[in-house]
Amino acid sequence: MALQIVLRLTRGLGQTVSCRSYSSPPQFIEALRSVVGNGNISTAMAVRELHGRDESMHRCWPPDAVVWPQSVEHVSRMAELCYENTVSIIPFGTGTGLEGGVSAVKGGVCFNLTRMDKILHLNTDDFSVTVEPGVTRKSLNSFLRDSGLWFPVDPGADASVCGMAATSASGTNAVRYGTMRENVINLEVVLSDGRVLNTAGKDRLFRKTSAGYNLTSLFVGSEGTLGIITKASLRLHGIPEATMSAVCAFPTVQAAVDSTVQILQCGVPIARIEFLDDVMIDACNKFNGLSYRALPTLFLEFHGTENGVREQVQQTGEITQLNGGSHFTWARDQEERTKLWTARHNAWYAALALRPGCRGYATDVCVPISKLPEIIVNTKTDLMESKLTGPIAGHVGDGNFHCIMVLNPDDEDEVSRVKAFTDRLARKALALNGTCTGEHGIGLGKRSLLVEEAADTLAVRQKRRIYDITNVLEGIGLIEKKSKNSIQWKGVGPGCNTREIADKLIDLKAELADLEQREQELDQQRMWVQQSIRNVTDDVQNTGLAYLTHEDLCCCFRGDTLLAIRAPSGTCLEVPVPEGINGQKKFQIHLKSSTGPIEVLLQGQH
Repeated sequence: MALQIVLRLTRGLGQTVSCRSYSSPPQFIEALRSVVGNGNISTAMAVRELHGRDESMHRCWPPDAVVWPQSVEHVSRMAELCYENTVSIIPFGTGTGLEGGVSAVKGGVCFNLTRMDKILHLNTDDFSVTVEPGVTRKSLNSFLRDSGLWFPVDPGADASVCGMAATSASGTNAVRYGTMRENVINLEVVLSDGRVLNTAGKDRLFRKTSAGYNLTSLFVGSEGTLGIITKASLRLHGIPEATMSAVCAFPTVQAAVDSTVQILQCGVPIARIEFLDDVMIDACNKFNGLSYRALPTLFLEFHGTENGVREQVQQTGEITQLNGGSHFTWARDQEERTKLWTARHNAWYAALALRPGCRGYATDVCVPISKLPEIIVNTKTDLMESKLTGPIAGHVGDGNFHCIMVLNPDDEDEVSRVKAFTDRLARKALALNGTCTGEHGIGLGKRSLLVEEAADTLAVRQKRRIYDITNVLEGIGLIEKKSKNSIQWKGVGPGCNTREIADKLIDLKAELADLEQREQELDQQRMWVQQSIRNVTDDVQNTGLAYLTHEDLCCCFRGDTLLAIRAPSGTCLEVPVPEGINGQKKFQIHLKSSTGPIEVLLQGQH
């Protein structure tokens, strides 16, 4: 096990571990220590390295310190300290993510929330439960076992529930029961400055509302960039009366995926419908001791009453057979169903077993269901042409699938081909009006794709600024700038001194310099007009004249255009900044008198 940990920390997409030396000031660390106590803080390199990466192959970016808060008060007080010192915060659950979301790219403090692991309140009448962030999905369902209720969101790993909320996780049951976004009722969140926010109101557990903004949905999927989730109230579901699982093989990928689309179009309330390509089902057979045919395969599960399940099975069977599917292989009792779905959840490890000694790099996308056959067939072709090992498994009931790349991290050519493939896959999904990630999240791996996918980057910036004005929650550099119109939240100094503000300051200084130059031109024009008036009115030869002749004007002024003004004493004179039109300046003179008329003579070119 120790050797595996070392290998995991030192190999990954051709990159090595780079652990910074401890850099936060001692007085800041002591301030954190005073909040959580000696046993709940560490700056040891080994501890920091373990918290600088997740299950992905992204390089290790360790934090400067790791703390284990045990209450929301601890989280709040330490967040306030980080805010005051402009130190990044990186929330950490179980570290089972697949996109490098716990990496401390800018250093900072890792908040390990696993010691806040209490199930606070179960309300069976309201089908809800409130938990702390360290509670995992398996421990929650174990606790619920005797209540007749369960929490259906089931990503492959035994992730922490609040970490699942932070990444908007889903899983095999999403087609029937929804993702984390649909199953979170309320969140308690600590903002970047230490303030505590309840997204639906303190202790409120309503299922729907039309009052105000949906802050709960905003924080679900924010990946720790808006706040630290310290409590979650979740929606529970009744355990169904009857459950049946089945396996169906197909001659082609197209046939399997077409069946999925048709089952959903017919309104079958299927609970699970998982696709495994021929490579993945073969890997699952070998890893789990199964004997299914090595063909594109669907794993299906039906929930409901006894009669309801029979109707679902009959309708689904008719559809699959029309597409060339095999007869169902049944998993009727609990033991058989557990074996079947354990094999599906072990797909990651089964894929790795195809090439012992190699590493896995998982990516996922999600597209509209109507586009699913096209993108999966395209992906299979791309894998073969790229000569890559990439078993496919997916929650195809909601258009989401995963490709688990198995590669030798020491083979630079293979690593390059994997990176190019995953980039093509994500952009293919975007081109089909899908998303670059259905449930893994953005993390480090898909930051550039987020900028391409986000429809309104200005709105994203504004939302981020509301909750984290100093960027202390942006420890992984999730949002990066790619163009002048895209997102930038990487701090370059204390407080709000972001690069975006620095660039704006340069523009403002340039505008100010231009205004100063134009003001000087304005002063020169004003002085010229005033002197011209004096030249006319002070000349003794003009005092007896009722008007000026053309020759008189030519003697007084030298230029293309002549302007003579006669006005009472005290007349207000304004000369605005000249306006440029097609490279020529347009001059204006404003005169105002309250004591008598103003006479103006304009003489053209002479």
